[in-house]
Amino acid sequence: TALPIFDIYGVVKFFKPPRQTRGTEKTSFVRIVDDTDSDGLKCSLFHKDENWLPQIYRVGDIIRIHRLKIQMFDGELQGMYGPGASSLVVDGRLGRDIKPRTASSTFTFDDLDEEKIENLRLWAS
Repeated sequence: TALPIFDIYGVVKFFKPPRQTRGTEKTSFVRIVDDTDSDGLKCSLFHKDENWLPQIYRVGDIIRIHRLKIQMFDGELQGMYGPGASSLVVDGRLGRDIKPRTASSTFTFDDLDEEKIENLRLWAS
């Protein structure tokens, strides 16, 4: 059965930089929070090209993930980022320019995205 897929935004609470798996992929890990869940959602990130993993620079960055698969793991929800998923990351600090960091050349980013990011910045500050 197919896993449910979501588009999500969140503030980075914790992350591990990309590293090589035992196989051919790179892996990373991030926990994101928002105003609905301060414990956050753990997300395991996998891609064969490290450039396609979210470009997280610091705790507090804001991430948008499209097509994140959600599953139960060890009794809690966990996001699985793999083939088909995409992301963008922006600086979460108030007053900073909103310049999305992404490997995609075809991403969309509109006024609603900007409003969501500004609201998350205010909530996290």
